[in-house]
Amino acid sequence: MKIHNPNDLDLDVDLSALRAMVRGDQHPAVQAVEEHRDNKRQRGQNSDAKGRQARQEESASGKPALPAEKAPQPKASPPAVNARPSASMPATVPNPKSGAEKKAAPASGAAATEKSQATPATREDWESLNKKKKELVEIIRHCEALEILNPDYLAIPDYPGPESLILSKRRRDLWRLSILFFLGLSVLGLANIINAWVAGIAAGICVLLIAAATPWLRQFLPLNESSFRNLQARRKYLEHRALNHIKLLEGQHRLAWQCQRMQSINTQLSAKKYERLVLLSRQGLLIKGVRNVAAFRFYLQYLREAQKAFTQVKSEYLGISARLKNDFAG
Repeated sequence: MKIHNPNDLDLDVDLSALRAMVRGDQHPAVQAVEEHRDNKRQRGQNSDAKGRQARQEESASGKPALPAEKAPQPKASPPAVNARPSASMPATVPNPKSGAEKKAAPASGAAATEKSQATPATREDWESLNKKKKELVEIIRHCEALEILNPDYLAIPDYPGPESLILSKRRRDLWRLSILFFLGLSVLGLANIINAWVAGIAAGICVLLIAAATPWLRQFLPLNESSFRNLQARRKYLEHRALNHIKLLEGQHRLAWQCQRMQSINTQLSAKKYERLVLLSRQGLLIKGVRNVAAFRFYLQYLREAQKAFTQVKSEYLGISARLKNDFAG
């Protein structure tokens, strides 16, 4: 009998293979097809069992059950052909979802729903905080001149008062009258109306009084600092220094006007007594409006109220920046 030998087996040696080929039940192609069919049937049964288990767990937990996947039906095996089969036949293995994945699907969907519901609120918080931060940045940028405020320049604690000026003016007038008196005595002595000794002493005192007006001699006198001329010069110097400091504070942004941005934080800034000062600052005429020490101190009083609000603005800015960094970073 002629035996077809497609695999070129050594029939003289491998007698078991020869008998199997004669019976026709151990052909390699037929064996591979049968194994593939059995594997597919077993996978389908496993998938059905897992699907039933998942539905039972979902019904027990009260969550809606997902429709079970249809088990793949085994396809008809192709007829055996007398061809040389490959060493390993690739098979397409389905990847059905396991019961654990089906169980996790509703949970992930609920988490996504909660996230979608929480996202708008979180975005609104972020937008409101960011908007508030921008407003605070604008206030800090326009009112940062409050950091360089020097209260001594505006309060002028050592400013010569009217009493000092009046007292020094009286001493000056007395000095002038003394010069005129001793000068008159010396003239009367030249006219032989009074004794020559009296006239000579009066002339000497008159020369000393006149010499006391010279700067090189005045620096040794105890009342030099309280003289009327020195007091007037000091008043002008202090006023000029205060005006320059106000000009530096006002700058281009007009500090007193910009401080009105903080009136919601400190209501004292919107007081009626500050309306004229704020109006002059808004119009750029504040330097012309403050010309005496009372105006300097009034301006300092307004800036002290603004400093209180500015401190709160900086604290609020730092708090918002830290919250944005911690809660909305990344």
